[in-house]
Amino acid sequence: SKVGPFGVAAHDASSRLYLADPYLSRISVWSLKGRDATFLFHMGTSGRGAGQLFYPFGLAVHQASGQVY
Repeated sequence: SKVGPFGVAAHDASSRLYLADPYLSRISVWSLKGRDATFLFHMGTSGRGAGQLFYPFGLAVHQASGQVY
């Protein structure tokens, strides 16, 4: 059975939460306001090329720039 997400990172300045989903090969982005979370968009497409994701299990967000790694 599928279990996820595997990677979780937060960007404090934008109140965004990033969730790595290896089974769908994408990152889900959520907005956090208090106890409420609102889905914003997905990042990435499945593949091994530039800008594509292949089973992302982890991620990090640079707090100063908001860049996702």
